[in-house]
Amino acid sequence: MTLRLRAKRTLWLAAMLAAGGVQARESPGTTAAPVLQIPVGSRPAGMAGAFTAVAEGPYGMHYNPAGLSRSDGHELAFGFVSGFAGNRLQQLGYAGPLRYPGIFSQGATGLGFGLIYSQSGNIEVNRLNSDGSLQSSSELDAGSDLVLSGAYSERLGETPLNIISRDDCALSHSIGAAAKFIRSTLVEQYHANALAADLGYLAECRELGLSAGAVAQHFGQKMRFIDEADPLPATLRTGLALRRAWAQGQFLAAGDAQYLLHEKQIQGLLGLEYQWQGRFAGRAGYRLQDGAPGLTLGFGLRWERFLIDYAWEMAEALSHSHRFSLSYRFGPPPRRESQRGAGPRRESPHRYDESPEPASVDTSAEPPPRRRSRPIPPPEPNDPLPGWIY
Repeated sequence: MTLRLRAKRTLWLAAMLAAGGVQARESPGTTAAPVLQIPVGSRPAGMAGAFTAVAEGPYGMHYNPAGLSRSDGHELAFGFVSGFAGNRLQQLGYAGPLRYPGIFSQGATGLGFGLIYSQSGNIEVNRLNSDGSLQSSSELDAGSDLVLSGAYSERLGETPLNIISRDDCALSHSIGAAAKFIRSTLVEQYHANALAADLGYLAECRELGLSAGAVAQHFGQKMRFIDEADPLPATLRTGLALRRAWAQGQFLAAGDAQYLLHEKQIQGLLGLEYQWQGRFAGRAGYRLQDGAPGLTLGFGLRWERFLIDYAWEMAEALSHSHRFSLSYRFGPPPRRESQRGAGPRRESPHRYDESPEPASVDTSAEPPPRRRSRPIPPPEPNDPLPGWIY
């Protein structure tokens, strides 16, 4: 076996260990760029990656780009993952709405950008003489991966959904697409590039707190190192999510099923989240896959305009992975003019908008008769605010 092939196989092993169990177990090494199979973002990771029907915030575009059309504010996020044997991964993302009314003139569009950079630790390279004795030894970077992403989404329209009575639900439809550039490096001297694309769909009924999504991921070119070419980990995902107001907070349950085309493997993902008073969140999830433990836990904390998220993932006996994310939200959402045929747009108030000044009152006039006060209803639990604070 040549040094080149040894280095390549070592990198695949190190990258898969860094993925925390998200590897092809039936046919390991049949796909390139395993970094694409690592869950992105601490919030989705705390829910075991069951995020296809949630798809919120800068990290949501990596699970379903169609969710960007629901962005109601700008958000910038940075994430860090520490894994086994010196593996590290950094993530940077942005998501926000656009003033552009969209191709279908529905007045709900969104844009997102993402950057992922992973390092697979170091490997020791030994060179041998013809008689089998050691000639030299050196330590090299096993490899690195860079993924640049850009995504766009817009709403297609709404259709009434009659379940029990007339106009029970207005079913909103959105589509989104993402383009990716992937660059991988082996032992500091071999490089390979590839282009890929994602295509996603999202349907949401806010009156019932239900959403469903489907996405095709990582379809693109093969990555060629030296004289070997491996395909990207093409994946089909579908998911459901249910939101309910409960005990001064909101409860979110999500489930995904994903099929790895080249590995011919089906995986199930289950995630739960409970956020309390818009400031604290607790999460748990489990991955259903062959022989690999899949428990995940996480929490979130909001302070002013900052969001801090943490996730812990159970790996195999070697190690566990820890994820940290810091997000910052800024700017009110843009006003989108209603377009002909777009239908009414149900905007939700932005949480960072300042309260308007109270109107002046003429105290000389006799006050109007006092009316019986009515309780102010709580905000709808399914307003499409970004992130985990609804």
